Amino acid sequence: MSHLYDTVVPTVIDDGLLMETVYEQGPKGEAGKFCKAEGVAPAEVHELCLEYKNILVIDGLWEFVNLTKLQLCNNIIEKIEGLELLVNLVWLDLSFNNIHFIEGLDTLVNLEDLTLYNNKITCLENMDNLLKLHVLSMGNNDLRDLENLRYLRRFHNLRSLNLFYNPLCYDPQYKVFVGAFLPEVVFLDYRLLEEEHREKGAEMYQLPVLKLIEKEAKERKHREKDLAKSQTEKAHIDAYVENLDGPLLFKNLYEEDREGNLLSKVKGAADLISEFKHRFVRVCHQIFNLGIEEKTARDAEVALFWECFNEAMEEDRKRGMNATSTFKEEQKAIFENMRLESDPVKLEDMVKAYHVRVTELWDDLVGAEMHLVDELDEIVERFELSLQDMASNFIEHIQELMSKLREYEGFHNEKLTEVATAQLESMARGEFDETMSTELVDILSDKDSTLSAIATSHDLHLLKIDLREDKIVNGITTWKTSLIKDIRKSLWERNRTRMTEICHFIDQARDDVDNLEMTPPNW
Repeated sequence: MSHLYDTVVPTVIDDGLLMETVYEQGPKGEAGKFCKAEGVAPAEVHELCLEYKNILVIDGLWEFVNLTKLQLCNNIIEKIEGLELLVNLVWLDLSFNNIHFIEGLDTLVNLEDLTLYNNKITCLENMDNLLKLHVLSMGNNDLRDLENLRYLRRFHNLRSLNLFYNPLCYDPQYKVFVGAFLPEVVFLDYRLLEEEHREKGAEMYQLPVLKLIEKEAKERKHREKDLAKSQTEKAHIDAYVENLDGPLLFKNLYEEDREGNLLSKVKGAADLISEFKHRFVRVCHQIFNLGIEEKTARDAEVALFWECFNEAMEEDRKRGMNATSTFKEEQKAIFENMRLESDPVKLEDMVKAYHVRVTELWDDLVGAEMHLVDELDEIVERFELSLQDMASNFIEHIQELMSKLREYEGFHNEKLTEVATAQLESMARGEFDETMSTELVDILSDKDSTLSAIATSHDLHLLKIDLREDKIVNGITTWKTSLIKDIRKSLWERNRTRMTEICHFIDQARDDVDNLEMTPPNW
């Protein structure tokens, strides 16, 4: 399939083209002026149309992280790329391009509508993560193998499928195959998939479908098990206590500890290490349990914050709706009176009064918005103080428990020094243990070497404990700071969006009277 745009000069996607397109497709009038005066951040854009731009390479979209709808149709794109950060996309149109392979969609997990109509694709693949896919348009490509359609069984939300004008469509069993293997599909090639095709497919492909269902059940069971495991691991990571519900941290003490591993072979050291491990792991469990408890408390606090936040937003929404609804009712009556008024002077006075009313509405809406901004700021400040207290208490308790680990390490170090010194004295008396390695004999060759090895092992253990403590403290601190920063950023963006909406509504109200058709007098 040759493409209409194969011979044109490609366009480079740059900031100039993107922002020009944003302003072209953005609000007009006062709202548009407000946007241009304040500037529009790419993260504030939710829909973007880049069709008929002669685009060859998808690039420069990484800042548009909140896009939900993106049109890149009717270009000369050859490869799906540059979309990795657009994780909020719900609707993506890449039709009428020169794409050969489905790729680059792994992160678009919220995608519901995907259009790849009129490209050069030969295989359905690389869409495993698009589990929300509801509509898939793959018409006018080069799909030839009916068996490839089995790939679409993973999309349990897929209801509309377009494969028209692909070679496989001309297979006599095409609709029957779809009816058998894709039971969730309701519309095929823009038409309702007839029941007779489903029934015939169920009969014709009964055995392979049953085998496939059995295979999928096993795979699903494994996925659910893996998912449960990964969710548990994530919960532990989010609590900053991953791998502290067992002996892993203790094992890490000795991973790079050459001296400590050698000294563990000294007579009497094994019992010391066993006791050390028992105490150490017991405290690790305490740290783990504390982390999980604190994470639960933080989650409850965050949920309470959003509850208060949403209550304030809902009250504001109701106030805004009441104000605009009242205005629309008044506007309806005012316009009706204007249409009936034949005196130009009175009509002019009515128009002036109407504009005064619009200005009053502007003041009411903006005033309510400013009040909401202050209210939300106060809610965030209280939330931030609460988080600070929770984080400080958590850090204080963690530091207390980490101090216990250091105490146990110090106690173990003292006892290890005693047994190593005893072994050194035995060797000085000529009492050698033939099972000792050459490296251990070298360490125990004199007192300085022995004490140096013990100190090196001790310092390494303390370092490992310090690093784990720093990881927990830095984790909770960074989480708190990032959360508040993100909330304040979202408040700013919400305010910008709301002010744009108000400007747009006021613009429309003013335009309504200018566009009002008056009944000429005496007609």
